[in-house]
Parts: sequence; C-alpha cells; structure tokens
Amino acid sequence: SAVQLELLDYYNRKEIVKIDRSDIPVEFAAKAEDTIAMADYGKNIGLPGKCFAIKYNRNYVGILLIGKAVEDAADPAELKGRYYFRVLGFFIQSKYQGLGIGSVALQKAIDEIYTEYGPVTLLLECHKDNEKGLAFYEKNGFVNTGKTNAKGTDCFMILE
Repeated sequence: SAVQLELLDYYNRKEIVKIDRSDIPVEFAAKAEDTIAMADYGKNIGLPGKCFAIKYNRNYVGILLIGKAVEDAADPAELKGRYYFRVLGFFIQSKYQGLGIGSVALQKAIDEIYTEYGPVTLLLECHKDNEKGLAFYEKNGFVNTGKTNAKGTDCFMILE
C-alpha cells in the first residue's frame, strides 16, 4: 500500500513536526509537537499504546497516537471502570486529505493495537464543528455518543 505506518522514532518525529498544518485548527487536531509530547509522557509513565508517523508515497503526511489514557471524569459513563484506549492527536496534512489515507492509516493502527492489546474499546473526542472529522470517524465505524466533553466543545465517539 502507498500508506505506511512507522512507529515514532528519533528521525520521523523531526519530519512530522515540519508538516504544514497551518490550515488545520488546533481545536480540530493537536499540533504534532503536542501529540509527540503526549506519546512520550505515556511511554514514560508506562501506559500501553503506539504513536505512528503516517507516510504516503514516501512523504510524511500525518501522525496518529492510540493509547491507554488517564481516565477523565468527563468520559462517557458507559466506559467507567472499563479498559479502553483513546485516539489522540490524529491528523493528515490537508493537501493529502480525501484520498483515503486517513482511513487506511486508522485501520492499520487499530489492527496493530488489537494485535498487541486485544480488541479494546476506542474513545475519541472530535470537535462538534469539525463536520469533516465527524463524518470521517462515523465512516470508519465510530459511533457519536451525543455526549460532549467537560468544555462542551467536543463530541465523544466510541468504537466497540
């Protein structure tokens, strides 16, 4: 496939932070530096998960972090006491959107997570005004719970 995932490493983290994402609001997707910092933090405190550099035809085009997150009081009630992972800091550079790269990358990443950790439930937050994002996640099997985070800005979406 033209879409490849690489585990985050010393080299690709330098390439990912160079991706132009000036037209993607930080409310819609965390900056690459922040996603990398989250991945490093999770690794340092021993949380299971994986952070991927996303490549398309040899170009770095995005990042995706899936990991066991610290539970948050605002998380959906149906997940309380359950073992679940979060999809965090996922973006594809705008000029590469609409080509199916995100769907392939997300599916490959989920397959790797399931292979290593079993079929865990996945939770994500998508900004309620990010119509393209909401449609993308629904197309990829996530269900919009209709509940929002504590700030009321992001919809919780779950993949069982």
